[in-house]
Amino acid sequence: MISRRTMLIGGAATATGIAAPTVAGCGSSTIVAGQLASKAPWLKQMAESIVAELVGESITAGFKEAWGAWFEPTKEAVAAELTGTGYDVYSSYIFGHAVPSVTLTRLTSSTDSANHPDRLLCVRENGERVVLQAWAWKAIDAFIRSELVNRSGADLLRYRELLVKTVVPHGTAEGNVVSPLRTSAWVAYPARDGVVEVSFARVEGESKVTVKASGYPSEDSADGTERTFALV
Repeated sequence: MISRRTMLIGGAATATGIAAPTVAGCGSSTIVAGQLASKAPWLKQMAESIVAELVGESITAGFKEAWGAWFEPTKEAVAAELTGTGYDVYSSYIFGHAVPSVTLTRLTSSTDSANHPDRLLCVRENGERVVLQAWAWKAIDAFIRSELVNRSGADLLRYRELLVKTVVPHGTAEGNVVSPLRTSAWVAYPARDGVVEVSFARVEGESKVTVKASGYPSEDSADGTERTFALV
């Protein structure tokens, strides 16, 4: 981690997952938002699931030449998000995906991680950015994993291409609204194709997150695909 001196909301949810609805050809699965597949850092796992590449080991070290246009916008976005927010650290490895053309950076706190759980910063080359709080990026990660489970070969490749176009942030977020008692929240952002809405709700001690992606096709709705997951 690189230190800059220069809510998981509803974290007490049970580990019982909700069987995700499926699109054609996808076997049913139980995915829990926030329950990672391995001990690897969560951003590395997410990057691997969508085949994002490592573009730089730190802001100070610079990016790969092919990602040069994203360097200054990402640097400025990181600096802005680490000013007066309680977050003072960003991940030492920054990833990028060429299809939605964004960099992915982890933001966290070196002194108060309990009240400042990791955030995901997504930055376009034009400077537009989306910051997803922990409950939101966990929901997106669960959505991606639920669509890729049990897939392989050309089928896996097709779904990965579809997901990066319809779920990965590609613009500026709207909302990021949390209710006064922190029992609900929502955020919306544009993907390359369509709009994504992510919501959180805590009812009777159980926390759930819902992702609705208008650009991700569904057999059941012309308005896209909606998935709900338990949150830990």
